[in-house]
Amino acid sequence: MHECHSIDKDGKRIIVEVDESKFGKRKSHKGHRVEGVWVVGGVERTQQRKIFVTTVEDRKKGMLHLILSNYIKEGSEICTDRWKGYSGLSRIPGKRYRHETVNHAKEFKTASGVHTNAIEGTWNGIKSMIRVRHRTAPTMKYRLADFIFRRKHAGDLWGGIINALKEVSFDKVTSCDDIAEEFVYMEVKRERRDLDHDDSEFNDDTQWETDTEGDDDTSGEYTATTNRKRPRGQ
Repeated sequence: MHECHSIDKDGKRIIVEVDESKFGKRKSHKGHRVEGVWVVGGVERTQQRKIFVTTVEDRKKGMLHLILSNYIKEGSEICTDRWKGYSGLSRIPGKRYRHETVNHAKEFKTASGVHTNAIEGTWNGIKSMIRVRHRTAPTMKYRLADFIFRRKHAGDLWGGIINALKEVSFDKVTSCDDIAEEFVYMEVKRERRDLDHDDSEFNDDTQWETDTEGDDDTSGEYTATTNRKRPRGQ
């Protein structure tokens, strides 16, 4: 997820639209109670249109202040609706945020141009991409990351994947000798399995006898027979 900037190239405060939305479904398709996952997000009003989205346990003041402090740089201008969880943003120590609000009960855009249309439109885009059955706490963070990645590399998704793979590194966990040893082990295991299969072809009457005729062979030769001895000379 991107961290939103605070000052643009002209030295003006960068405006970040912030909103929260619940991803879920109405319980039993009745009433207005919605079960699901709360997501907080922000969109810069810049050419880059940087964005962040993240799941949260709730939308209380402490949680929202923590999230916005992590994702939005100091000195930014934040535009939100009048949800009480956003109150006091301009007083967060060290952040120097400017906080502007719009009362959606009365209007979608104030006379001074304050609105949250961009982030609200983003919710529509995300929800059209994530199916209802996937809007659960264990999976939402991965779905949101997928949305961000696709949005960032919309013009060249395959190139984005290749570049991302270049940043992946792996620890050395297996040497060539270990691989060779494992290969030998698997071959031996396979041969033993084949031998066990051959042995199973003998019926229950199969007996084993020892041929100790040879003076040089003191260990004996075991021969499979079926209630009869092996003819001499064979």
